[in-house]
Amino acid sequence: TRGFIALAGPDRSGIANVLRRQLPGFIDIVALPNLLVLADPAADIAIIGDHAGALIGSAFDRSGQQLFQLPANAAHASASASAPLVETLWGGFVAIVAEHDAVVVQREPSGTMPCYHAQIGSAHLFASDVALLTASSLFPVSINWRFVAHHLLWPERRTTETGLDRIDELMPGERCRVT
Repeated sequence: TRGFIALAGPDRSGIANVLRRQLPGFIDIVALPNLLVLADPAADIAIIGDHAGALIGSAFDRSGQQLFQLPANAAHASASASAPLVETLWGGFVAIVAEHDAVVVQREPSGTMPCYHAQIGSAHLFASDVALLTASSLFPVSINWRFVAHHLLWPERRTTETGLDRIDELMPGERCRVT
């Protein structure tokens, strides 16, 4: 997989160590006190500033140039309601940026790069694939029967819920701020 998994928020329970053990082929992209981003080495990654965050997936500027590095001020733009990254970049990506008091995860509007979320206590996990979240064995996995019933009745209606309890999807264009 060319995916990623990110841990945002405090890591009081050793979650970072569990993720590194369960995903030995993944490399540290960002390792900060409030954010850890692990990714497949084959993934398209653009580093933001001095490893303050990363865009995972393909990101292009308005001229069509693929980006592999973004200036540090891009981190501030991604968290600002008036100038999100999705207004200046296009492509299929998820942006994950650490700020001094929070982590912002933003999925671009086309939804090309998936992004799933699970919460374990005060820690938040974001991943490109549900299997990356469940492989860690950090929480019990069970079927979300409410989602199954909803999906059978209205298959064309997409929600943030998934077929597994405790795992939801960050919808295309959505931004999540973890403090």
